[in-house]
Amino acid sequence: MTSYRRMRRQARQIRRSGMQPMMFVSGDPSQFPAPAGVMLARFAWRYRSELAPLGVAVVTLLAGCWTHAALAKWWAVILAGSSVAAWLIAFLGARFGLAPIVERVYAATATFLVGGWLAVATVLGPFTSPLPRILGIGTMVLAVPWWAHRRRRAKVRVERKLAACRTSRGQSASSAPRSCPPPSMCGDGARGSASHGARPSPM
Repeated sequence: MTSYRRMRRQARQIRRSGMQPMMFVSGDPSQFPAPAGVMLARFAWRYRSELAPLGVAVVTLLAGCWTHAALAKWWAVILAGSSVAAWLIAFLGARFGLAPIVERVYAATATFLVGGWLAVATVLGPFTSPLPRILGIGTMVLAVPWWAHRRRRAKVRVERKLAACRTSRGQSASSAPRSCPPPSMCGDGARGSASHGARPSPM
């Protein structure tokens, strides 16, 4: 009881002297929850490889809106350009890193289908039925080979492992995963060698 009365007396003396209570907030952002927008951005960046088909579909839809409003008479040029691009990818894709024939066929097919949908959307409008349904179904169909591609999945695993190791290097050594490579392997120069070393045989 004595200590309680003493604390109240000291508090009254402090208030009489003009001092006001203050609260100190640390500037460490890790003490506060991240906003929803930041969390969504981190999720999209982490799974950017898996979300690539969805991103292509969104870009194609936006491009269809723009071409329908500004380039409605140029649909034939868009169709011809996509056809030529698909042909070049199919026959000359090896010069651009698409050595396996399966990858060239997939890229050429996706290019031609996207160009054909964009040409029709340029004339009719991207939201004219059944264009939105065709875009959704085509995105899912073309996304399955992309998600199942072994070389893409191996590259993603290597990149995420290196990113986790670089993050753990900033923490204590005891909390770092045992499977992390040496610090020299976490640099940008080692990323290419690690990804090439983990590259399995083509599909």
